[in-house]
Amino acid sequence: MANYQTHLTGGVLIGAAAALVSGGLGMATAVEMPFVALVGTWGGLAPDLDSETSRPTQIIFSYATIVLPFVALWRLPFLHDSWAEAVLAWLIIAALVRGPLCWALKKLTTHRGIFHSIPAALIFGCLGFLLSGRRVDDVPLQSAVGISATAGYLTHLVLDEIWSVDFEGRRLKKSFGTALSLWSSSRSATALAYGLLLLLGGLTWEGLGGTRPEGLWSEHLGDAPLQWAQGLWDWLMAILERLL
Repeated sequence: MANYQTHLTGGVLIGAAAALVSGGLGMATAVEMPFVALVGTWGGLAPDLDSETSRPTQIIFSYATIVLPFVALWRLPFLHDSWAEAVLAWLIIAALVRGPLCWALKKLTTHRGIFHSIPAALIFGCLGFLLSGRRVDDVPLQSAVGISATAGYLTHLVLDEIWSVDFEGRRLKKSFGTALSLWSSSRSATALAYGLLLLLGGLTWEGLGGTRPEGLWSEHLGDAPLQWAQGLWDWLMAILERLL
C-alpha cells in the first residue's frame, strides 16, 4: 500500500493536470482552475476515509467541515435570509459533518472495503459534479470537477495496486487486487454503493443535459421536500428566538 506522501503527490499531480486541461479546453476559468486542482488532490486522498486514524481522514474531514456548509448555504437560499441565520446554519451543518457524518463513516466502513473500489471513484466524481454547480451555465465547470475528482480517486487506487507488487521478490502481496475492485467483501456495502451510484449517476446524466436536481424534485415530488425543509428551518429559528 502506498503511503500518505505518495498519495498526496499523486493527487496534486493529477489535480494540476486536470486543472490545466480544463483551462485549456475552456471548461474552467483561471479563477476556477485552482478549485479543480484541489478536488483532484482530495480525490487522491479520499479512499483512505475508511481508515479511522489516517492523515487523509483528518485532512478531508477538516476541509469538509468548512466547505460543505458553504455548499449548503449556496444551494439553499432560505438558509441565509440574514447574516445571523447564515452563521447559525453554517455552524449547525459543520457540527453535523464533523460529528454524526464522521462517526457514521468510521462505524460503517472497513479499511480496504468499498471505499477502495471503482464504483466509489465514480460516486466521488458524481458528487463533485453535483455539488459544484447549480446553473445550466455551470455544466462545463461541473464536468471538469467531476473528472478531476474521479481521476484523483483512481490514481490513489492505482498507486495502492502498484505498491502491492513486490518487484524485488517478483511476487504479488496479499493486498493485490483489493483497491481496483468492483465490489467489497460485504454484500450489503456493495449493494449500497451500486444503488448510490445508480442514483447519483442518473442525477449527473440529467445535469449534463441541463436539468438540476432541484428541478427533478419539483417535477416528480412537487415543492413539498423543499417546503418541508424550509418549514423545519423556520421552526428551529422560532425556537431559538424564544430562547434568546
